[in-house]
Amino acid sequence: MTHRERFRAVLRGERPDRLPAVCRLDIWHRARRLAGDLPHDLASLGLEELQLHLGFGVSARAARVFKHRYLPPVRHVERREGPCLIEEWHTPKGSLRRVRRYEGDDEKLGIRPAITEFPIRSVEDYAIYEEVVRHQEWTPDFDAYHDYDRKIGADGLPMVILGPIPIHDLILSWTGYETGFAHLYEEPGTFLHAVDAANEKAREMIEVIATSPAELVLYGAHYDSRMTPAPLFRKHFLPFIQAFNDRMHAAGKKTAFHADADLTLLLDLVLETGHDVLDCLAVEPLVPCSFREIRRRCGDRLVSWGGIPSTLLEPPTTPAELRAHLHRLRDEAVDEKNFILGLSDQAMPGSRLPHLRE
Repeated sequence: MTHRERFRAVLRGERPDRLPAVCRLDIWHRARRLAGDLPHDLASLGLEELQLHLGFGVSARAARVFKHRYLPPVRHVERREGPCLIEEWHTPKGSLRRVRRYEGDDEKLGIRPAITEFPIRSVEDYAIYEEVVRHQEWTPDFDAYHDYDRKIGADGLPMVILGPIPIHDLILSWTGYETGFAHLYEEPGTFLHAVDAANEKAREMIEVIATSPAELVLYGAHYDSRMTPAPLFRKHFLPFIQAFNDRMHAAGKKTAFHADADLTLLLDLVLETGHDVLDCLAVEPLVPCSFREIRRRCGDRLVSWGGIPSTLLEPPTTPAELRAHLHRLRDEAVDEKNFILGLSDQAMPGSRLPHLRE
């Protein structure tokens, strides 16, 4: 079997000829290139070549099926000021501004800049936000997907990544948790009206995805037992996710969400979402949730893609200790169905090559 055939077999609920493995090495590879300390036999390899050399499939996470833009009267402006990336949205109802800042070598390593200024600060800003989200357009660009698909070939399976669902994107990228939750509980009508506007517009994007050639789509990220507690998730997240998954499944597609967080108190709800894959699955010792518990409760219904905390690739963890963790994963995966070995989230600059070779 090729790497792609193994991934497809797992997504169909079948057992491949051997356990597939896909490990995200983007940041680690850039860090080693920047430091110039890769061994001679690896120094000339590109990222995809390195993944294959180490026995992994290619982590094909750059697939896209549309182009996104803002329509008049909204004007979206981006500029750079030193280490800061500044975005502004200008509308007839007012303007919003977001500032992201790179620290140290983060930009060279491909690490996203942190938000230092959120666009929404007051309840009055939601009217501007609604104007922004309502004037989005997603234009199909299926040729881009086909080109990327041909580039990856048999070495991987392209994944279309859409990011957080609207309510979570609002909290993560527009308000910040503190402001967003304060508005949700103090001004629920205003907050949820904005969520409804974003959800309604997002359905246009979902229809583009549904008619696209994509096989695997990721929508949703970082649901955490502490930051998205179960009652909040059930009431405000679950209905949208279920509707999305119903539409994707009707179109013959598999769906994933980015599970790099503590799912301990959310596992029952995760099963209700209708997702097919737990992407970049975080387990202990990175989070309290164990791989054994996830497999016990979800293993026959969800593909577990991950299981190796990136912290185990760095000292003080030894290669022998990492090997013991991998053996436990294999045992707890039972028949190795519905399992793709991978990292949560990806190898960081401090990861050691001997660990990756394990």
